[in-house]
Parts: sequence; structure tokens; C-alpha cells
Amino acid sequence: MSRFATGVAVVTTFDGEKREGLTVNSFLSLSLDPPLVVWSLRKNSPSSATFQRATGFAVNILCADRRDLSHHFARPHPDKFLGVEYDDGSFGFPVFSDNLALFECRKSQVVEGGDHLMFIGEVLRVTYRDDVPLIFSSGRAAVQIARSMGLMILGTAGTPTGLEIAKREGAHQVFDHRKTGYQEEILKATGNRGVDIILEMLANVNLAYDTKLLAKDGRLIVIGNRGEVTINARELMMRRASIRAFTLWDITPAEEADIHAGLIAGLENGTLRPVVGKELPLAEVARAHNEILEPGASGKIVLVC
Repeated sequence: MSRFATGVAVVTTFDGEKREGLTVNSFLSLSLDPPLVVWSLRKNSPSSATFQRATGFAVNILCADRRDLSHHFARPHPDKFLGVEYDDGSFGFPVFSDNLALFECRKSQVVEGGDHLMFIGEVLRVTYRDDVPLIFSSGRAAVQIARSMGLMILGTAGTPTGLEIAKREGAHQVFDHRKTGYQEEILKATGNRGVDIILEMLANVNLAYDTKLLAKDGRLIVIGNRGEVTINARELMMRRASIRAFTLWDITPAEEADIHAGLIAGLENGTLRPVVGKELPLAEVARAHNEILEPGASGKIVLVC
């Protein structure tokens, strides 16, 4: 899931006094008859009040060449429209001229869901054109993102705390990877079909088993490894599967900007909810490094100045 792709949109509004906009990747179709769409926003977001006061909103689906617009509206700013070209649209909400698609909506309902709000809009006008969409595909909190996209998630952990966190953050089923035969339990949970995507945090231990869990055309993403491993390539051949690997320290400036934009957008709309395991003084950075590598570590370790 570190390269799981989602579309990017900028949702805009005007409440009669203030224009507001933010980058989102949680936009979904809710109904065809009547035509309804939905997106979510954190309750305590600085943008929340404006969107709640407004009578509607516009969803600007971005093209691949509007990465700059995605980054701009993902960052906090007192006036996000300063220096940005836009029109007021058919219903008074800011729209951009070169969108891949545009949904202009009347606000139908605002529904509370935990710590965020879901804005449901009745689509009043749609425009679109053929072009290449802007895709956000950087590393992120995989379970939370996958759940927001409607995927079925099977999580693994090696402690009761880890299993509880995986379940709480959205995994439909969790499995103890220290238990003998847990791989067979995962296959059974898929009806022996296999899984489409595996995020592997410890490839030197699990990679050989992972290849047997993949579905046809499945993908295995290596994001953690501490040694050498031997695999049977025939397992991949039979499934027409592939293995990819990813490191944060070798990303390009463009990829780094994408990651930051996605993280900010996810925090803004409530898709991402960081799990903090503990806080340590900055002077104990060496201890933090050792503890995060220990078996059973869970959550982020935050260094406090």
C-alpha cells in the first residue's frame, strides 16, 4: 500500500464571506439516483466552519499537470486563493479552468462520524474532459487509507496490543503472526483466493511465505528488511505476481512533496489518525531508535524538545 494510488481533488466553497479550499483524497460517489457524492473533514479542522456555513461546494478533480495546485491547497494559509486563478462557477463556488472533472454540488446533509464530518452533496452540474488524472501514491498509514477506499483489510501483529491497534484502525480481520499456521488462516479468510496487495515489514523472515499468499496478479511491496532471503520464483510465476520495494531515504524531491501533500490532506480530512505509542525526550533519541526496533513495538515514538 505504500504505492497504492488514489485520485486527488480540491474541494472549494464560499459561505458569503470567505472562500475556502483543501486537497482531499476521500471523495466518493454515494448515489446515482439522486446523484450524491460524499467527502469527509476533521471536525476541528480550520476549514470546518466555513464548509458547514456554506450552502454547497465544488469538487475539482485534478489533472496530472496540476500537482502544484494539489500542494498549494494541502498547506495551511490564511487566504489559499491569493495568487490562484479561479472562477466563481455556476453556483458561486471557486472552480479551476483546467480540471479533469468538476462536480458542483448543493450541500444535502452533514453527518457526524466519530471525530470527522461527512459532507454529502447533491450534484447540480458536472463537466469533464479526457486527460491524465493526478494520482497520489506515496507512503502513508496503509490501513486507514485502505479502509477509506473501501478495501477489505487483513492485518497481522505479534502482540495483543498490536492486534488491537490493527483492528481499531480498520482491519476487518487480524491474525497473530507468531501463531503457527496463521498463513493458512489468511488464505481461508480470502476463500483460498489469496490477497491482492501485501505490505511486508520484515521481508527476510516472511517473503517466502508471502509469495504463497498472493492472488493472481497480486503485488508484494517490501517496506522493511533486515537480511537475506531465499524465495521460490515459481510461486510468482504461477500467479503472474510481482515484488516491488520502497525506501524513504531515496525519494526524489517531487515524491517528497507528494508525500507531504498527502499526509497534510489526510490529517486535514480525518483519513489519517497517527497512533502515538510513547513520548521521549529528544536527549533519549538513541533509546527511541532501539525501542522502535524491538519486537512488540507499536505506535509512533515522538521525541519531545
